[in-house]
Amino acid sequence: MENKDRIKKLEEKITNMRLQLEILAKWLKDYKEPFDERDGALESAMNRTKEETMFQIGDYLEEILEMNPDQLEDNLKW
Repeated sequence: MENKDRIKKLEEKITNMRLQLEILAKWLKDYKEPFDERDGALESAMNRTKEETMFQIGDYLEEILEMNPDQLEDNLKW
């Protein structure tokens, strides 16, 4: 019975970690830099770049979460 309880706790931790990573991916993809009318062209460009970078990281994270074990293993071989 002790091993079954351990396995169940590990499964719960894995499920929770996956959900946490899915939330992180969503937050990254949904991030919007606050808009300030006083910002100049450089600041606006930097904010857009930051948003695009965060979106791309969220996209990569979602892609990784969708991979099956073989795909994960293949990507680790690089």
